Amino acid sequence: ADPRQLIGKTDFDMNTPDRAARLQQEEQAIMQHGAALLDKEELVLDSHGQERWFETSKVALTNLTGRVIGLAGTTRDITSRKALEESLVQSRARVELVLSEMSDGLAVISPDGYIVLCNEQYQRLFPLTGMYRVPGGFLPKIAAESRELGEVQNYPPGHVMDLLREGGEEQVHLFDDTWLEVRIRPAANGGCTLVVSDITRLKRAELEMRSLTAELEVLAATDSLTGLANRRALDARLETEVAR
Repeated sequence: ADPRQLIGKTDFDMNTPDRAARLQQEEQAIMQHGAALLDKEELVLDSHGQERWFETSKVALTNLTGRVIGLAGTTRDITSRKALEESLVQSRARVELVLSEMSDGLAVISPDGYIVLCNEQYQRLFPLTGMYRVPGGFLPKIAAESRELGEVQNYPPGHVMDLLREGGEEQVHLFDDTWLEVRIRPAANGGCTLVVSDITRLKRAELEMRSLTAELEVLAATDSLTGLANRRALDARLETEVAR
């Protein structure tokens, strides 16, 4: 209850015999060899059986001639800090799990255009510049490299930073005929989040549908026997000519 109660006590008066013996051996070694013990973390059960974490530093005290005359130490209760660290580790583990399991590529971009966080899917979606798309990479420079290598088709210079500031969605055509959809959402801190999806199948289906639609339009306006324009085509052309 009072610090003065500690005067004259040893570790054996305040700890289990095993722990007291370890502490005494540790302190004797410090005074014998002079090597300081710094920031040692230790888990201890209190009188209620609750886990408590302590951080301890100990140094040997010497007189003017260099002879060791004692030992001084400090101990801090770091239970709250360890709980916070554990919470952060668990949160990071959950985030990494989500990033690894999602099928889309994801990247978090800082206000000045640097990649802060990204998953492997984001890197894999860009075959020629994936190795540069890592935390710390400058996205406008990476985009310029992608354009130089011919990875991305028809991507104008300076377009990336405008897109990062304004947000939006756009489709990107890669050199290997892969289509990507990039969705950019600005963040409150001035940065943004990129979500990149492979839409190659959808894009090919769309192109096939357009081709089929055009073919059907031709068939609908053509006589199957003669191959000439039919009455439907005549009516449509008459409407156009009358309107003109």
